[in-house]
Amino acid sequence: DEFALAEYFDLARMVTYDEALRAQQETERTALGKPHWFPLAAAALGYADAVAALRAPQARLTPVNGARYAYVGDTSADFDAARGCHQRGLPLAYIHVDSGITRAETLAEITAHPVTCGRVPHLSAAVQLLKGQA
Repeated sequence: DEFALAEYFDLARMVTYDEALRAQQETERTALGKPHWFPLAAAALGYADAVAALRAPQARLTPVNGARYAYVGDTSADFDAARGCHQRGLPLAYIHVDSGITRAETLAEITAHPVTCGRVPHLSAAVQLLKGQA
């Protein structure tokens, strides 16, 4: 609300750790929370499609109706989740907020990766970058 972003989000697609735990039980896999790609894929594509992708490790993450996605994060775990989705074909733009908790060598890797569309000093700059990409 503070950044007037509600119109850019489908609130029904919010994914919590509970969904990751449920998917772990359904697929008998472990550690599906961040930095795993599953929660991000579930938010983008829906829970059922993300679970189906877990069951078929070579499956591509295919967006509905050519949708594109953006993910804003401030940790290497956020980047790892975005990179995992990107490697599976999800059209995703990652924006990294420099919060001061990511090591310099990791920042260099994040900056150089094709999934990264920007590195910004604070969240409001990420908002401006997202609005410019809309």
